[in-house]
Amino acid sequence: MDRPRRQVKLLSAAQVAEIRKLLNRWDPAGLRPDDGGPPDHYDSHLPWIVLQVQGGSSAADLCDHLGELRTGTMRLPPDRVRDREIAEAIVALARSSD
Repeated sequence: MDRPRRQVKLLSAAQVAEIRKLLNRWDPAGLRPDDGGPPDHYDSHLPWIVLQVQGGSSAADLCDHLGELRTGTMRLPPDRVRDREIAEAIVALARSSD
């Protein structure tokens, strides 16, 4: 049985740039990319996040991913509130042109 295909909503370059800014604001490592720290530190996470959002992932799914990046990949303490705040902002941004 064929599964229905998800509608992929492509994001504009401006939306991707804004998601990058949101990841820099998320900044779990405390590097302060918006205040002189390395501005590209979180860029390696950007393609996956953009693909997920384009594919319709929810803020809850994205929050889980950010939490795993924070605690699993970066080995930092959890901050579910901050992860949820950024995930919701990213999803809202992606849906802003709907």
